[in-house]
Amino acid sequence: MKIGHAETELEILSEALADNYLFSQFKEHELVNNYELDKLVLGRRYDSVTRKHKPFRIDFTQTKMSPHIIVLGDTGSGKTVCLSCILSRFIAAGGVASVVSDIKGQYSRISEPLQSQYLKYIGTDNNGQLSKPQGLKSRNYYPKFLSDITGEKPKNAQLGAFGFSDLTKDDFVTLQGADLTPLQKFLLEDAFKKTMESMTPNIQTFEKTVIEIEEFSKKTKQLLILGARNLIKKNVISDDFEKINFVNDIQNGLVPVLNTKGMITGGETLNQVRAYCAVILRQLYSAKINGNLPKDKPMMVLIDEIKRICPPNSECSSKTEIENIAKLSRSANMILLSSAQELGDINEFLLTQSRYILFPKSYRFDSQKAMMKNMMPEISEGGNWQQFERNLLDLHRDMKQYDFILIDRKKSWPDVVHFFMPLFYHQS
Repeated sequence: MKIGHAETELEILSEALADNYLFSQFKEHELVNNYELDKLVLGRRYDSVTRKHKPFRIDFTQTKMSPHIIVLGDTGSGKTVCLSCILSRFIAAGGVASVVSDIKGQYSRISEPLQSQYLKYIGTDNNGQLSKPQGLKSRNYYPKFLSDITGEKPKNAQLGAFGFSDLTKDDFVTLQGADLTPLQKFLLEDAFKKTMESMTPNIQTFEKTVIEIEEFSKKTKQLLILGARNLIKKNVISDDFEKINFVNDIQNGLVPVLNTKGMITGGETLNQVRAYCAVILRQLYSAKINGNLPKDKPMMVLIDEIKRICPPNSECSSKTEIENIAKLSRSANMILLSSAQELGDINEFLLTQSRYILFPKSYRFDSQKAMMKNMMPEISEGGNWQQFERNLLDLHRDMKQYDFILIDRKKSWPDVVHFFMPLFYHQS
């Protein structure tokens, strides 16, 4: 099956819809042949005002406000189905996409077909035969330094690395960790800048530059040189392994995935993953701006558990690149699709730049109220919070299992959405 072909009618629904509830609400033509980026159907939407069900659509071609999406929820809330549905159908409609940080390894199997237990609701091809989903063409990378730490090489993953010349000074500072003093950071940046301006920008030149700068104390020089050598020793910086190249993969019709499973939630390994994500994000953005990737084709970037890569209360190069994309996404036609467990895990700037926020019914009631007050301030005008809470509880009563509350900055009240199953392997 060629996903996205107009004659291939494929709508796979979750088991929660086994009572034909969705089909009873729509005409058949509303459920099929809808792989169009300007009106992409992702599931069913319950309109809390009219109390009717309608197809849930997002226009991914809009230019007035970039449709960045944040999905909140704990493990088991349906968050992965939501993310995977959006990603797979966006690609089916002709968009291009990548997974920049897959911390659980759950997107490493998107090239595999959806499992048979989810094929209960599936369309037919133009010959009336049941179609078989084939998954998506993808390329999976696993950082060599992570493989050395975990002792693993995930199935079908290519071990990869970045070289010294791929880095910026912010990446290099991030790699060195947060323990640098302001003076050490300043001198590190100075040495890195001089190294990159040299004829041979590599670790050896960096070491030589550090030694030659008089402002460095002997102790500081030893510290910075040791840190740089460790990056080589641990294969964080290396030209001996295949270079991770998301741009080339997308040009070849693939969905590149950076598997970061095994990443330690703190310390140097986390900073190393952040630097890798920063390089990828910067290369993707640059490719869109300079035309190496077509500007007229929307590109989605999925970042799982974004708190790890874009921490709200600390600085790193990946945070800088994410904020840059969020701010300049319209010029590059890029869309951020990210997930988190808590509202507090989301960087404030990214939150203000996102149009859609999704969270399950099980999400804490106080957090739901706080989020709506933040994104829909008009609903609290007049201070009638008791009525607001009653309306919110009414909304909850209309929700079924795995439904999500949708906040759209362009609307005055949230809706309830139930997402279709993804078009590739679902890791439950």
